This record gives sequence, structure tokens and C-alpha cells, in this order.
Amino acid sequence: MEKNFSLSTESGHLPAHFRMGFLGAGQLAKMSALKAYELGIQVAGYSDRADSEPMHHLCPNMFTGSFDDVDAMIDFAKTCDLITLENEFIDSNILQKVQKESGTPIYPSPESFAKIENKLIEKQTFEQAGIPVTQWCTLAAKLFKRIIFVQPL
Repeated sequence: MEKNFSLSTESGHLPAHFRMGFLGAGQLAKMSALKAYELGIQVAGYSDRADSEPMHHLCPNMFTGSFDDVDAMIDFAKTCDLITLENEFIDSNILQKVQKESGTPIYPSPESFAKIENKLIEKQTFEQAGIPVTQWCTLAAKLFKRIIFVQPL
């Protein structure tokens, strides 16, 4: 059930009811929402915090839920014409499910996002594409059970 999505209309303008959704409601979402408002675009935000995010102070269309709650994010996505990401802390597999079940396109695509959600994969993807990256190395940290990146001094 994919939405018929197009930024092109006969008049060349977005329809008045067009709504852009942000997964995340921090400073980047707030700045992006302000620009969207200037362009006449309605916005909505989805946050895992009830009222302490920067976007809460300017957006009347806020949804609260866990970024692991696929059903809640699908319900949110169904209220939007497109979704974009405010942060990189959402699992790409969840994004794929949300896009498939809601029919709402997500930008960057869940497939693209999968290549950058893990910083090790991100660095390797950039290097394979010939994009310069800063020097880096991996450290296995048993205490944190994750990979930490440090730039050599």
C-alpha cells in the first residue's frame, strides 16, 4: 500500500495538506521544521520524550512513543506524506517495516540508512566509494559491549 507521492502538481506547488514527518524532535528537526513552515509545509514530529525536545515548542502535531515500537511509528507515518530522520538512532530494519506497512516514503531510504547507522559500516562504505574519511581504528570495549571509534592523535 504505497502512497502516491510526488512533489509535482499541476500548479507546481505542494498541496496545502502536505505533511512532512520527523522521526526525532531535537534541534535539527526544529530547524528543519522552521524552514518547512516558511515554505508552507505542515510538519509532525515523533519523539521518545513526552515534552522535552526542541520541536515540542513549535509543533502542534507531536507524537510520543518508543523508536522500537513499530506499530506506533506506522500510525505516525500514516499521518504524513513523507518521513525524514532527525537522528541516526533508529534501526534500519524498523524503518523498512514502517515504510512498507504505512506506504509512506522515508528519506533517506531505509536501505541507504542501513549503510550509515553503524559507524564502522559507514566508514567502510565511504572508503569503498572513494570518499575520504578521517583516520580511524576500532577498539573492542568489553565494558560497553560496542565498538568505539577514536581518531589517532
